[in-house]
Amino acid sequence: MTRWVRRGLIGIGAFLALYVVSLPLIIGWADSEVAKSHRNDPPAVTLPGPSPIEFGTGGTSCRLVQIGTTFTVRDTIRLVGEDPRGLSQVTIDVLGPGDGFAKGYPAVRAVDSNALCIPETIGSLPAGHYIAVIAEGTGPLAQTQYRGTFDVTP
Repeated sequence: MTRWVRRGLIGIGAFLALYVVSLPLIIGWADSEVAKSHRNDPPAVTLPGPSPIEFGTGGTSCRLVQIGTTFTVRDTIRLVGEDPRGLSQVTIDVLGPGDGFAKGYPAVRAVDSNALCIPETIGSLPAGHYIAVIAEGTGPLAQTQYRGTFDVTP
């Protein structure tokens, strides 16, 4: 190998080594410049998507008349879960204040495999914060599919 070929290979190797070492430094510098230019911007906020369970009053089947997440103790509350995706049986849990179950829950419901939703009339509840869970199957091995929260005020 001639001396010029060896020097060329050494030069190429040195260039690549310098490039590999300096690239993270250049990226870091560019990131700090971008961060400086956005220092006073408001923080990014990710809004939650629609809940897979809707709550409301009135309506039949998959339709709710008054959709909301806050109800009074006089309201008859209904929930509608998303498409059951061919499930045949679900467990509906309504957990109330103090992590206790609402009266009548957990409840096991058969679901038509062609159904468009999972409707359930919960009824009137005492004041408090509630969590509704729709799980596939029954018992301790039931897998949570949908979860939603609502409040009941006096």
